[in-house]
Amino acid sequence: MAGTTETRSRRRSAVRAIRTPWIVSVALLAILVICAVRFPGSTHTLQPYTDHVRHEYAAWAFLKIGTRIWTEPLGDWNASGLFVHDLWSSMPHVHPPGSVLLFLPYGAAVNFGVIPDEAVHVLMVAMFGAGAIAAAVALWLALRRVYPLALAGVVTALAGIELIHWGLNGFFDPLAVFTALGGILLLQRGRPGPAVLVLALSLSLHYRLWYLVPVAAAAAISHRRFDLRTGIASAVLGLSALPLLPLGSFLRDLPVTAGFSPNPLYGELLAAVAAAAVMVLVAVSERSVVAVLATAAATVMILFNPQWQPWYAIAFLPLLPLVRSIPAQAALTVAWVQLALLSPEALELPALLRLLGEGLGI
Repeated sequence: MAGTTETRSRRRSAVRAIRTPWIVSVALLAILVICAVRFPGSTHTLQPYTDHVRHEYAAWAFLKIGTRIWTEPLGDWNASGLFVHDLWSSMPHVHPPGSVLLFLPYGAAVNFGVIPDEAVHVLMVAMFGAGAIAAAVALWLALRRVYPLALAGVVTALAGIELIHWGLNGFFDPLAVFTALGGILLLQRGRPGPAVLVLALSLSLHYRLWYLVPVAAAAAISHRRFDLRTGIASAVLGLSALPLLPLGSFLRDLPVTAGFSPNPLYGELLAAVAAAAVMVLVAVSERSVVAVLATAAATVMILFNPQWQPWYAIAFLPLLPLVRSIPAQAALTVAWVQLALLSPEALELPALLRLLGEGLGI
């Protein structure tokens, strides 16, 4: 009898443990949807962050001019429509084809006159908010399997601030991060087949996630067979790589061409030494070649990128669950926090609370 009571108690505790994160997530999602509707910062085209509006137009332009969106600056596209958002006109579309598919329903709905432009902006920001919440939950689920719970909680809290802040400001990066973390979770749970497909999908959304190519390759190798999933993943990656060829010169000259902020780590000896120390620590303490390769790729992407923007740090969150040793976990956590702190707006809970308060009309 005592055993039965104990078993029931354990089941109730397990159910509560599962329900609590989802209840919190649904509550936060409801708040974010309200904010997306009422907060003007991301839904108005005159606000400083307008990337989502530009992506909406890029997706529409793809229907008109095809692959020219990757080879010509936006100002040369001449893609007529009801809403031509001529923003950052000196740049082509600098994201993979998956991003075009993501924004295509919004661009089509606006320019075919199905939904008003401002309403589409609200829907996009609501989607980014949902992606931010989903990314924070996925990060917690991935970290708690390999990190000490206290460290996993701290990292998730700090990352959640960044994810929600930039999601509400109109960036789809949290959605791409969620997809990448979903692939890593599948890999952690011993499902390499679905993992390689989900990871390929994340890489088709954002080039800043391409340090995870070794992880996708490892998932394909673990799958041990070439089937429909690995075939689709290979095709997606191949198609996503094609725009990189014409984009090379544009990406190299971004600080000059488009007025982007220079990367404070670019060419800095101290930053290179610190990055080398992190890489050595990961290499020494980790048995996983994949984690070492992903860390090295991320380091190269960060140090050799001549420009930097405040929201870039969140793209490197999927790197954290790849390591299992505490020294490597501590090193990558500190490195990510330092990366986030390159922005004066980073990790500011009061700023996020003000953002939410304004959205709720408080």
